Amino acid sequence: MFIFLRYSDDMRNSNIKESKKISIKDIAQLTQTSIATVSRVLNNKEGGYSDETAKKIRAVAKEYGYISNSAARSLRASRFYAIGLILPNVTNEFYANLAQNIQRTMDEHGYSVFLCSSLNNPTSEVKYFHDLASRGVDGIICISCLSKVTREVMFPHIPLVFLDHSPESDRKIPYITNNDVQCGELATTHLLQKGCRQILFLSAYTGYYDSKDRLAGHKKALASNGLEFDERYVLKQHEHGHGLDSGQQLIDSFIQTQLPFDGVVAASDELALGAICALNQAGIKVPEVVRVIGVNNSAYSKLPSPSISTIERHPDELAHSACRALFNLIEGQEVKEDRIFIDIELVCRQTTE
Repeated sequence: MFIFLRYSDDMRNSNIKESKKISIKDIAQLTQTSIATVSRVLNNKEGGYSDETAKKIRAVAKEYGYISNSAARSLRASRFYAIGLILPNVTNEFYANLAQNIQRTMDEHGYSVFLCSSLNNPTSEVKYFHDLASRGVDGIICISCLSKVTREVMFPHIPLVFLDHSPESDRKIPYITNNDVQCGELATTHLLQKGCRQILFLSAYTGYYDSKDRLAGHKKALASNGLEFDERYVLKQHEHGHGLDSGQQLIDSFIQTQLPFDGVVAASDELALGAICALNQAGIKVPEVVRVIGVNNSAYSKLPSPSISTIERHPDELAHSACRALFNLIEGQEVKEDRIFIDIELVCRQTTE
């Protein structure tokens, strides 16, 4: 899916006839008016001409694709004032929140946004890199599903910033994210402090790369509390789909094993809510018997009863930091920090009381 997002009008006109270039002097000759009059009309300066003259001048300027001085300076600087944004999908609330904040920030700076949804498909993502390059965007922000990026998608003349996930690369590319090891550790430590000892870890679908950092944090918390890690207590969402359904299916399957458990760390709030639905259907009370915590502090964590404890990742700060990094690259500034971490925080609600 490819969407062009633009809040406000700008200087680019889709009706410009690229084969013809015209100056103020040419317009004056075509309309039989003075250069001064044409300049006043096109620069929206009042007085010294009639409405009929203004209409005639603007009509000729539009027909021949006249480019104002400010637009000409933009073209000479090779600036299109549009960026590309590649997301795994637009139905995920966290990604949608990132997109909204990026779009708002870009609009404040006069940039439009081409929004691309890869559907966690590497082939689609690579295609969008090429599509955006062909459209002459000034830069790209990407939440990638690739495990590695090559020169096939890294165009030297197009600034690139990775957000949330950074594929392997031989080029120094800014990467804005949270500390996922800390995220997994914080969630698991919270359950341990509440008395849980047999904790399930629900891993979200991450496309074609391995997301091991949150699991590493989970293992770290267990080790810090003298508990052994058991691979059987790691349940992975293997297919792209809604986390709620996946969370329910994963818990349903685990219950059939009859292995004991008293806590669930879910890699997303959707997975956490799905887990709670499965537990309720099985007659297992939350939080009396099993405590549950998710990640993202989304609506899925705030609306249900019991409300879900979660990890706040601050998508607004992630988005703004990604935009700042891209602006710096567009302005030709050197990359000083190629990895920027945004703080996280624990949000305690009813599912871990």
